[in-house]
Amino acid sequence: MTKQDPNASWARPTGIVWLLFFVASGLSEVFFRMAGISGISVVSGDGASIASTLATHQDAFRAGFAFSLILIVLYAALMALFYRLLRPVNATLALAALVLSVIALTVQAFGAVPQAAAFSLATGTSSLQAFSDSQTYGLMLFLFRLYSQAYTVALIFWGPFWLLIAYLVYRSTFFPPLLTRRRHQRRIRLAHGAAEPQALSAKDR
Repeated sequence: MTKQDPNASWARPTGIVWLLFFVASGLSEVFFRMAGISGISVVSGDGASIASTLATHQDAFRAGFAFSLILIVLYAALMALFYRLLRPVNATLALAALVLSVIALTVQAFGAVPQAAAFSLATGTSSLQAFSDSQTYGLMLFLFRLYSQAYTVALIFWGPFWLLIAYLVYRSTFFPPLLTRRRHQRRIRLAHGAAEPQALSAKDR
């Protein structure tokens, strides 16, 4: 009987949290779309129309915003699980990936602040009496763009993070049996290919 790798016990909770992350991500975007905006692209268009849609669908925005906050928490848990799971493969690269994820999550979390402020302006929760309606709508769009820029900056760090994770997963032993078998067979073929010239040279002697 083969002894199971104790680190493999972290694979299941990592997969579960990852699934929950994708569900929360999808629900967040669905609710934001219902409110007339997007959580992953730049909000543009007529400020008065966007504000009117947000005021009409306040519950949808609040639901999308709540799921986006849950998303950050799930992402943080997922990053910690990835680090714990992949640290035995290469501790230095796993730590580098964790640092990148912390930076990206911090930027993303701060990006939620202008998004919430833009919603307050759109729904009249936070009014600026010294500003005209057009100026208020302009400020609202600026705050939404500020959120989009924060999201874009976060993506700069998510890119190398996922490259490191992909490399560590590839180097790990957590592949499905089919992929593991194929990689083992390729190594055997390479070993045979290296051994054949040696056998031929021995016969010539």
